[in-house]
Amino acid sequence: MNTEMSVCISEKSSDGNDSESISSNLSIGKSTQKFVSETNQFRKIEFSINTVGGLPVYANFTDARELCAPTVDLSTWCNSLSNESNLAIAELPAGCLIPITEAIEEDNLKEILYEYYKTGTCVWPLTKFEEPKIYLSKKILQEGTQYYTHLVTRYGEDVLIRTRYLPDNNDYDRYYSEERQRVGALFPHLAIHARNSLAVIYPQSFQEADRSEFDVDFMRRYVDPLTGKTYLLTHDDVSGELIGYTLFDSRIINDYGLAELIASLPEADVSGVAEIRKKYRLIAL
Repeated sequence: MNTEMSVCISEKSSDGNDSESISSNLSIGKSTQKFVSETNQFRKIEFSINTVGGLPVYANFTDARELCAPTVDLSTWCNSLSNESNLAIAELPAGCLIPITEAIEEDNLKEILYEYYKTGTCVWPLTKFEEPKIYLSKKILQEGTQYYTHLVTRYGEDVLIRTRYLPDNNDYDRYYSEERQRVGALFPHLAIHARNSLAVIYPQSFQEADRSEFDVDFMRRYVDPLTGKTYLLTHDDVSGELIGYTLFDSRIINDYGLAELIASLPEADVSGVAEIRKKYRLIAL
């Protein structure tokens, strides 16, 4: 067999004229300069038709039949395509889809994906982690100094552990020494660095209330029995906002050196993960 066949489907209007048609050429057994087809050895060729879309009642699916008898009446199905409401193959009702971020518990990871959707880049890359660490920093005010202690997570985020205002601008060394000891007891394996502050004197209006988003005195622990994920549940001791920190497995707990702290915490009085997700702002460590 060495021939070329033309295939054409036409939709006829009420006056009998062709209004729309779909056509194509099907080459079988034809040779080119690059290759010679082996289909000239075919002894029998069959075809079948399967329509997609349109009204299901007029859908067609034919058994395989020989090319010598290709007559198939698709006129009724073609006519059903004139109504746009019949063109949808799969219709999704409003509200049936939810963002993939809704499957993520932690707010900081959601923000990473939101940023990626908007810009195509990640502020905190999920594929390249860094060693967690502690940073101490300060702002010199007109009548004192505002101190900050941050935990820098594996994602490069700053988690505020503590703010402290002291009226004496010459007390840096004593405060840093005391804060290193306090934070070192919480995170015994993390490096502690002091960030250089700008040589700027800020207005007194920059003074902040002493606060912590990692209040260990209020902290409780919960371990999900299904996943083994650990939740450290605490609050912002000024605003009262409930905050939870998640550690997915023991390897991450060891990265932060939090095993002893977690073991010393009392169990959280919560019914389960559903309650935690509802009440707490969750941050992945």
